[in-house]
Order: sequence, then structure tokens, then C-alpha cells
Amino acid sequence: MDEKSGAIGISEGLAFSGQGTSVLLGDLYRPAGRGPHPVMVAVHGGGWGQGSRSCYRDWGRCLAANGFALFAVDRRHFKPDEAIYPRVIEDVQAAVRHLRSHAASFDLDPRRMGLMGDSSGGYLAALAGLVAAGAPPLPDRDTPCGEDAGREAQPASAAVRVVVAFYGVFDLAAEWNFEQVARPFDRVTERLLGVPLVDDRRRYFDASPIAYATRDRNHVAFFLAWGTADEVVSEELHSRPFARTLAQAGFNVHTAIVPSAQHYWATEPHDDEMSPARLVAPRLVRFLRDYL
Repeated sequence: MDEKSGAIGISEGLAFSGQGTSVLLGDLYRPAGRGPHPVMVAVHGGGWGQGSRSCYRDWGRCLAANGFALFAVDRRHFKPDEAIYPRVIEDVQAAVRHLRSHAASFDLDPRRMGLMGDSSGGYLAALAGLVAAGAPPLPDRDTPCGEDAGREAQPASAAVRVVVAFYGVFDLAAEWNFEQVARPFDRVTERLLGVPLVDDRRRYFDASPIAYATRDRNHVAFFLAWGTADEVVSEELHSRPFARTLAQAGFNVHTAIVPSAQHYWATEPHDDEMSPARLVAPRLVRFLRDYL
């Protein structure tokens, strides 16, 4: 469904992966005027069992008003006795590839793409962005990609230029240890990977964004934001060490630290003048103008 919200174009319920009952949908917010527009793919938080693409409605309108398209996507949730990693990472990659393959149809710039997310979505954005950064860099000129480009086409790249992560989990081994004390009856990290840390440390390493913060991937710029009163995702275990590790590896990393902010604020309505999301928005827009 397409509609106009003022000068902003909104296309809702666009299928980008799966089929039948497992199809995944996204909502595309586009700036006014002709493109091609740079675009961010946004992945919602809500743990691994809640949340939806509608959480990024305010960010979609905010970024579109500032010249950036945003594709807010759904991703798979927990199912009984089924680990969703790494398929949930593949969901995020599929969203990037879909937009890149159909960039001309949506008036988007396939070379200016980024990822953003909050909490579990921040984890997904960081991991998907860093994993894809290990692939060959994007070409300087347009090349055929996707299903409409002919038999010689290669699969569309999942690489992005920037990652925006609000209070994400970046070290799964540290999180597993934290959950043993803080949430012993709700070990979501163990459910995510399908095995406890003490049985497969390699799996936890391979699934952690911090493991990919290496110099060969530092062409991706990062914007990290978190609150100092977050009791759900520890800034001392995740945001601060991750920012430090990125900086050591030569990444362009920008931080927005919100005093006294707790968890869940990234997707609060922007019409609240005191909302941390609204306060962080101008800094994020400046970051995107510089790096996307």
C-alpha cells in the first residue's frame, strides 16, 4: 500500500524475503523529490519474541524529512526449540540485497546503504554490517545485480557504508555470563544460539559483532548510542568496549551517550520534546550526511 504523508512517500507491506506464512515485510519511507536517495535498513528490537517494523515509524518520517529513505523491516522471532541464529542474520542481509536489487524501482542509491537497529536489532545491524564488510568493496560505478540483471549477474551485495546501533549486545559470551546472574530463568542468548557458552565457545565468538571489529573492515562507519541508566543491556559490557574496540581498529565511530536514559528509548515518539530519540536525532542526521 502506498500513501503520502505530507511530502514523504510511504510504501507499506513490501515483501523482501520468504514466502507464504513465513514471508517478511518492510515499510519504505522515501524523501520528497527525485533520487536516487540514500537508504537505511532498520531492524526492530524487542528481545527475540516481540517488536515489529512499526517501531521505526517515527525514524522513517524523521530521516525521510532530512533526505534519507528508511526501510523498516520485520525479522523472525523465537520459535519453540528452534535456534534462530544464523537465519535471523540472513533476514537482515536479505533486506539489504532486496533493496539493492530493486534500487532503480524505488529511486534509491544502491551504493549508499546503511543498517540501524535498537537492542537486539542493534546487535543484528552491527553483526550483519561487519560480516558483509569482509566481502569485496562496492564498485564505484553501477553494475548489474539482482534477478533482473540477466544471466551474468552476481547476487546483490549485502555490504553497507554505515551502521547505527542503539544499546546493542555486541559480545555474546559476556552477555551469557551476565544472564546467569541477572536473568537465570530467561537465558535469551542461549536460546538465540541453541547451545550454552560452556559447550561451544566458538559459536559465541562467531556470533558476536565485536569479533569482527578488525582493521580490514573499518571502511564501515559506526554511530553508537546508549543511556547511562540501562539495566537491560550493560554499557560496561557492551557499548563502551565495542566503541573502544572499533576505535582501536581504525573505524570512524561516533557515540551519543544519553545521561540517565534507560532501555527502549530509541523508538519512542519524536513528538515528545524530552524524548532521548528526538534529542539524538540531529546528531544522527549529521553523521549520515557525513558518512552515508
